[in-house]
Amino acid sequence: MARYEQIRVLGEGSFGKVYLMRQRDERQLVCVKVIKIKNIPRKEREACKMEVDLLRRLNHPNIVGYRESFVHSNKESLCIVMQVCRCHCVTLALR
Repeated sequence: MARYEQIRVLGEGSFGKVYLMRQRDERQLVCVKVIKIKNIPRKEREACKMEVDLLRRLNHPNIVGYRESFVHSNKESLCIVMQVCRCHCVTLALR
């Protein structure tokens, strides 16, 4: 996580948060989904692994791009690094 500089929280759910961060070396903005995995049930941990595997394989212009994932803080959190969506298309579609 030392490779990223936290800018702000973009969203929050029952298992974690999504942060807007900047890669320190490339100075590029990314979204980092931080999921607390330490005390969640086994089924949910497996779902997290499946999400990472699926994101890693998908490559489509309408799907947020996967960058990397890693376990952080003594195996307490799973971090999924993704590209930043610059379009407000989702917001417009929900109106």
